[in-house]
Amino acid sequence: MPVPKKEAKPVAPPEFEFRVQIMANNIRLKNASYLQARYHLPYPVVETHQDGFYRYSVGSFKTYSAALATSKEIRSHGVFDAFVVAYRNGFRIPITSEMKR
Repeated sequence: MPVPKKEAKPVAPPEFEFRVQIMANNIRLKNASYLQARYHLPYPVVETHQDGFYRYSVGSFKTYSAALATSKEIRSHGVFDAFVVAYRNGFRIPITSEMKR
């Protein structure tokens, strides 16, 4: 009697979020909300520390396109080097082409 084959269940991608990074420095700012006030940003600034750098970002987006649109908006506020980054469990991770879809 043949053994029935089990169908492979699709593996759910690990949860991640996109953010817009506005600054990174090896010295911690005294107050991250200073950046929000300085650039008149409509989003709160989040600070993370990884690999010796304090990174400051805004937003939490499920899609790359939403984060990209926000990075353009942030640049119009004077943060000319704002760019999209990805985080999983509070740590920055590389953005893959699959994540951009």
